[in-house]
Parts: sequence; structure tokens; C-alpha cells
Amino acid sequence: MDTGVGLIVDPQRGLILCSSRIGKNPASNFSFTVGVSRISATLAYIHPLYPFSVLKYNPNDLDYTFPVLELAESNVGLAIGDKATILLGEEGYSRQVLSTVFSRSLVSSSACGMCYPQQFFNVEAFSLLPEPRMGLSSIATVCSNGQISGILVNVPECAHNEGDELRVGLDIALVIPTLDHLRTSDYTPKPARVLDVQFTLEDAYTAHALGVSKQHIADLMAMSTKNQFYKVARELSIHTTGAHSLVVGDIVLQVNGHYVQGIVDLASFDTDEVELRIVRNGKELTIAVPTAPLCEANIRNVVCWAGMILQEPFHSVNHNAVSLASNAYNFIHDNGAPSVAESYHDNMFVVEIGGHAISTLDDVVQVARLLKDPKQAEFNAEVAANKEFKTGTIPGRDVKIRAVLINGDEIVKSIRTNDHYYPAWQLMRGPRIDDNWSFKEI
Repeated sequence: MDTGVGLIVDPQRGLILCSSRIGKNPASNFSFTVGVSRISATLAYIHPLYPFSVLKYNPNDLDYTFPVLELAESNVGLAIGDKATILLGEEGYSRQVLSTVFSRSLVSSSACGMCYPQQFFNVEAFSLLPEPRMGLSSIATVCSNGQISGILVNVPECAHNEGDELRVGLDIALVIPTLDHLRTSDYTPKPARVLDVQFTLEDAYTAHALGVSKQHIADLMAMSTKNQFYKVARELSIHTTGAHSLVVGDIVLQVNGHYVQGIVDLASFDTDEVELRIVRNGKELTIAVPTAPLCEANIRNVVCWAGMILQEPFHSVNHNAVSLASNAYNFIHDNGAPSVAESYHDNMFVVEIGGHAISTLDDVVQVARLLKDPKQAEFNAEVAANKEFKTGTIPGRDVKIRAVLINGDEIVKSIRTNDHYYPAWQLMRGPRIDDNWSFKEI
């Protein structure tokens, strides 16, 4: 269970801005405490591009009024050298820290080959000095000129990472579009589309050496103080390969005829294709580039069968997988009796169970029903009556599973179902941000 400090940004609507660490297990119940009141909440949204999430509560449940700071409306963001006040709240007390913005950069998170947490790329963030200590799953508010200009948050990283936590400052302009949507709609925002490449920053001198003309540099400097150019560092998945796609080394000058003034201009789109003016191998080109659909970070359907936890693949899996072989992704597998249970991180797409083709989680549910042992109810009744059983008499079936690993390798494994220790069940949640989880046995 993760706990942390969030920020109530809209008491009339009941919206709380949190770290995405709070939402790393969306199939959970949530609550928060204000004073002596403990209030239930739902996970309204996990942002797929930036490390924050939003909780939603019923405003009528909170009999408490308090002032709310205004959100800065500027799209410029905090600049290097700007003074800021960091507001923190931890374990019942609050404090303020005076700080200064000392750098801005593109940041990205990482993962190992054993687990695939939500990953972040192309996030332009600021860093502060001094930077206070804060809870791993908390956010801190960064204020300037009496308004909230940004948030300070720890980025969820690989569970096997033994280094320092990646902490970033996010301009509030990255958060406002999500809040505006959730203020006016009962549904989560439409999934974004992306270029599916990772960018790196280059200064004007390097960009000119790579073929960007002096005129382009002068034009950009006239409209932006950042004086930065965005070069493709690597492709993130299979979606953007092809003759008309971006390749490593390309510098993107314009999107649909407008100069790129910040990474936000390249972060997401609502069209299937964008027109880019680029420099490739020292030559300027105008190309039409397809955008890739970004998997939703929110989870709304979870199936457990034979100890396997299956869900739709989230977008960090999409980034790392050679191909998406099915929409039934198995992240972890528990087996053994409760006293000697073991867990395995399978990281595989299930494509066949017991000779039945698997494409979706609904297919898994249907097969689970077909393979359910007819003697299970009788066995459970005998267990309740304290009947003794010999080893190997627990009802179950030997089943072959065919799957595709993250790296594209196909595997076949045999498992034995155990409807007593590992009964099949399904967790589902509706599309509305207020919808709660419903549990049912399969």
C-alpha cells in the first residue's frame, strides 16, 4: 500500500492531484484524511505521459472548507533563476522551503527486464536548489507570485532500482488540461496519440552543425527564449518504422507549419498523422508521420485464473514489447499452497489456453469457465467439514498455455489449475471516473 500527500485542487468537484505512485495499483480502494475525517475516493485518472494521477471524491463527504491556491495560467513555465516557494505536508505538519530553479531538462525513467512500471519519456522538467526531502508517493506544491506554478514529484521507477529516486518538477501547464477535462466531464480523457520516439535536446550551435539553417535558428530565437532543438534519440516501439517515419538523428523544426517551441508541442496529438519539417542528414524535408495510439494507463479489467493475474497491456509494456500478441497480458503468476506459495514475473502475452485461442480478457473468462472443475463445490463443502485429503486429491486440471514473451520468444508451459487455493475471479470498473470496482467469481 502506498501513502502520500496530495493536493485538493477543486473542492467543488472533488479532485485531488497526486503522484502517479499512488495509482500504480489502480485495482485498489483509496481514501484520504483531512483533519480527523477519512474520506473514500476513486482513482479518476492516471496520466499516460506525466507522473501524476487524480483522485475523485464526493464533495458532500467532506464537511470542511479551506482556501485553495490559484493555478498559474502561463504556458511559459518556471525559468532558470526564478525564485519559488515549495509547500510540503508530511505526517500532519506542513512547512515551506524557499528555493530557486537552477536547471531545465528532458527526463525519462527506466525499467529492467523483470518488471515494467509505467515509463515516462520526453518530460521537460525543472530542478530546484535547495530541494527538500519528501515522501516517495507525495507531491509538493511549487509556488511563485502567489500562484501554483508547478509540482514536485517522484517518478515511479523499476522496483529493482537501487539508485536515487528520480524527482522532477512539472510545470502546472502540463497538469491544467487534465484538470479542466475532469472538471467538466464524468469520463476520462480520450487516449492520446504520440510520435513514439524519444527526443534529446540540442543547443543552437550543435543544431547548426547538424544542418539547421541560421535563418531557422534566428526565427526560433525571435519567438522563444529556450533556444533549443529536439533531436530523435531512439524509437520506442514498432509503430513508427517505415519510409515516412522519424529516424534516429532527425531534428524536428516544425509541426503542422508551426515552430516547435517546447517538448509539449511534440508530446501528444489528436490526429492519426502530423506534418513535420525536419532536418535529416543535413537536408530539410517535409514528411507526413503517423502517430501511434497510446495505451491507457488506467486499468479497468483484471482477471485472475490459476494464480495468473491478467490485464490489458499498459503502455510501458507497449514500449518494450516486440509485438502485442494479445490483449491478455500476464504480469505475475502465483502458485503453490499458501504455506509455500511462490510468485513469478512472467511478462507474457497469453495467446492460447488448453487449445483455445486467446485474444482478449473475455476469452480468458470463457476458457476459465470451461475448465472449472465440476467437483469443486463438493470439495469445498468437504473442506468446510474438516475432511482429511490425501496429497494430489485437490481438484484441478493440467493445462498447456502458449504465450509470447516481451522479447518476442514463444513459449509453451504446463500448469495445473487449483480452484481451491486459486479460484478464478474478475475485477471490473466502468468508464466513468466515479465508478468503483466490482468483484465476481468466474
